[in-house]
Amino acid sequence: MNAKSLSSFKGLSLTSGEFKDCFTEFVVHYFSENPSLNSDVIVKTVLAFDWEKIFKDTGMPSYTPCFDTSLSASAKALANRWIQHVVPNSVLSASKSDIEGWGSMQMCLFLEALTDHRRPDGCQYVFDLSFLQEMDAAYGLSKCQNAEIKFRWQLLCLRSNAPWIVPYVIDFITSQGRMKYVRPLYRALGSSAVGSILARKVFENNKLMSVVLSIF
Repeated sequence: MNAKSLSSFKGLSLTSGEFKDCFTEFVVHYFSENPSLNSDVIVKTVLAFDWEKIFKDTGMPSYTPCFDTSLSASAKALANRWIQHVVPNSVLSASKSDIEGWGSMQMCLFLEALTDHRRPDGCQYVFDLSFLQEMDAAYGLSKCQNAEIKFRWQLLCLRSNAPWIVPYVIDFITSQGRMKYVRPLYRALGSSAVGSILARKVFENNKLMSVVLSIF
């Protein structure tokens, strides 16, 4: 959509038919003014869309765009390197350069891949403390200030009953009040061997801040 189209529909509801007309007009107009090697193919493809089928058929579209997965692939590849590192006597040379240039979403995907790792029996994998400490030393995850990364890293550490993550968790859950972070972390802290008693105490001391939470 171009600026003119957005301006035309600003503050209004847009019907499916209006979207179709606006989109088709934009594609034809754009590629007529900005010709490229595949302009004709793109325009013909759009004009040949079966809009009735797109709007009214059930299920997923028959055509799936080819998405670039290079960013997520690199995050999952690094997670697999670390997962292979749990094998006794394996050697992993980790450093900050592993994640150089990464965005927060890549770090989240990396941590989620570790969190989702399962044992052969299907149970969640619990990483050794030395494993997590080595990762923290390489990437500085405990001191990261991004909420999404902190949340995933702290949950992963609490699953392994890492005592050194507890102060970071308490600081996080008492410094802001988004339930998507606070409730799961309180529950993880409360069910851990390193913070079960402390979780209730912290909650009681911060009742006014956490009035909307129902933890226990």
